[in-house]
Amino acid sequence: MMYEAVGSVGTLIVTGAAVALFSGGIAFWLIKISNAGSDVRVSTISAISASAILALAPIVVVWTELGFSSEFWIVLVVMIVGALFMAAVTGFPAALYVARRFTSSSAGEESE
Repeated sequence: MMYEAVGSVGTLIVTGAAVALFSGGIAFWLIKISNAGSDVRVSTISAISASAILALAPIVVVWTELGFSSEFWIVLVVMIVGALFMAAVTGFPAALYVARRFTSSSAGEESE
């Protein structure tokens, strides 16, 4: 029983770290490559994109196992809610940190 709880917590920590890393990378890319707008907009786009990328593989696996049955739709809703939760809890703060850090540094380079 204890091992199941440790496995679940470990999965959440690894997933959260992956969402944070992906969203930080996407935010960096959006700031350096394009003029995507404000820090909050860049952070929101990158957090949702990162969680969608990471949630896509489990959704495809569940879809291949269950097809379009009623159980699939229940699992799909749970996975989407989980992905949005991870985007809000880990992805958005990491992306906002990266966006603010590199927006200020790139603005400082332009003014010199």
